[in-house]
Amino acid sequence: MAGWMSRLISRGYSLQFASPPPQFNGIQETLLSSQEQCLALQTELQELLVKSAISRVPQREENRGFYSRYFLIPKKAGGMRPILDLSAFNRVIRKRPFHMLTIKQVMECVHQGDWYTSIDLKDAYFHITIIPKHRKFLRFSFQGISYQFNRLPFGYSLAPRTFSKCVETALEPLRRGGMRVLFYLDDLLLLARSREEAALQTVQLVSHLSSLGFIINWEKSCPLPSQIIMYLGMEFNSARMRA
Repeated sequence: MAGWMSRLISRGYSLQFASPPPQFNGIQETLLSSQEQCLALQTELQELLVKSAISRVPQREENRGFYSRYFLIPKKAGGMRPILDLSAFNRVIRKRPFHMLTIKQVMECVHQGDWYTSIDLKDAYFHITIIPKHRKFLRFSFQGISYQFNRLPFGYSLAPRTFSKCVETALEPLRRGGMRVLFYLDDLLLLARSREEAALQTVQLVSHLSSLGFIINWEKSCPLPSQIIMYLGMEFNSARMRA
């Protein structure tokens, strides 16, 4: 495994400040307008506590660090999705170039007659632990209780780049061995020349990722080989492709 990945696992991730870290901005209480929103956020916070993604801030330390607020947006399937607003915090974070996988790049990798499987990773960013001294900058307050993130939160501007670098490093030995696997954040696509090869390599891929601590989201994965698959919102059909 690359040295960068080993250091990240053993020491944790350091927030990438472009300027001095922000000063204490007061406890910014998250205020919601309805009982439905409060219930949605309460449920979210309970799940984050169970996953150790967040923890309560000791009362003696509440008047330190940097606080952001939560807001909620409607989900397509109904209900509300809580999101931590880190827009103000991100102003002091470095700007780093980052290119994500495109449909064009996927098309360039697909061959006529290919077989596909897809693997989705659960709680993607929560695989990355924040170093203890930087957690105070990822605080929020709800119903009079202060919390802080222990794991990489959604909304942090460098989160997609950082997680993608982790996945890229994790896939490197498999790719060196000839496995064709692409990814867009937590969504992986495996391509193989036969059904049998796709099935075997999918088992190898899942085993390898699991050994590194990644959790597979089976509900969103398609582990059975097929020549038709939906990926990045587009249907890929290798049987209809021209050579």
